[in-house]
Amino acid sequence: MENLYDQLIRMSELNCYTVSRDIPARMKADAHGVTINYQSGGELFIPRAIVETAIGRLVRQRSLNKDEVHPEITSEHGPMTDRLMAVLRMLPGVEIKKKVLRELVYRGPGY
Repeated sequence: MENLYDQLIRMSELNCYTVSRDIPARMKADAHGVTINYQSGGELFIPRAIVETAIGRLVRQRSLNKDEVHPEITSEHGPMTDRLMAVLRMLPGVEIKKKVLRELVYRGPGY
């Protein structure tokens, strides 16, 4: 099975959408990390290690909420939390938990 981070690289240049408000941003993933380009022209870089930590935790636990991402994974970087969850949301087998808007659920590939 293909590595989930490699799948993000293949999805580079697609829009990702925030979990909380469905705001679009262009996502570009490469070997070093993921860059999110805002429609306003700003950008945010998320190092690969942070993305892979979040992916690993999401797969292991089968769910991941905003309070687990921030501050446990993204540290003091609050804006990074929403963008990181937007990136994770793009992965196959990931969906937003219906009753808790800020939680992702991993059902596995081909769910």
